[in-house]
Formats: sequence, structure tokens, C-alpha cells
Amino acid sequence: MSNLLSKVCRIIEDDQYWSNATFTRQGLEAILASIKQHEPGIKKPKIFCFIKGRSNTDVNVVAIAEDGECLATHWSTSEGWAKHDIGINGNWQHDHYKKKYPEGFELVWLTVQECETKQVSGN
Repeated sequence: MSNLLSKVCRIIEDDQYWSNATFTRQGLEAILASIKQHEPGIKKPKIFCFIKGRSNTDVNVVAIAEDGECLATHWSTSEGWAKHDIGINGNWQHDHYKKKYPEGFELVWLTVQECETKQVSGN
């Protein structure tokens, strides 16, 4: 943990600081989250996204947290749209992901081949 990250953590935990604070606690927590996102060595939790099934030309895409919790699912018209609709190529569904991981996350797209062979990249 960096020196700056340690200082911000101590400030957030110090109730005496807040009697004369110019920042809000939420503001410093947001700064802390930003520092953690850019801190070398701090790994963000992964959310694995993949096509779960097909119906005619539509695909069912899901997003699964590291602990196995399903965070989002969506029916899309193609694999390209599935990546968009689950948040790989945009910010759709990110509100669901932020509820689970408010300090940040990494989305990992799994190909059909990776799912079938259980060889997951991005570990």
C-alpha cells in the first residue's frame, strides 16, 4: 500500500478530523477508491462475461462475479451486441457491478472455446 493510500485510509477512519473537515467523508472515500484503482499491485475483482445460450439468432449473455454470483443477464441479437449489452464495450450493466464491487472491477470476456475447455484467461 502506498504512503498516500495509507494516509487517506487513516484520515477516513479519524473521527476527530471530521470536526474541522473541508472535504466530506464521501469525497475522501471517492478519492480513496480512485487511488486504489491506480495503485500498482492492487488487483480488481474480475467479472466473467460469456454467452450462456442461444435461441435462433439471439444469444443469452451473463456476467458472473468471482464468487459465482450472477450479476447480470441479457438477451442480445448477436455476440457483438452481447458484449455491448453486458458492458464489455460500454457501460451497460455497470450499475449492477458497482453494487457488488464499489471500488472497481475488471470485466473479462470468455469466448465459447474458453468456456468449453475451461481454460479461462485473465487469472
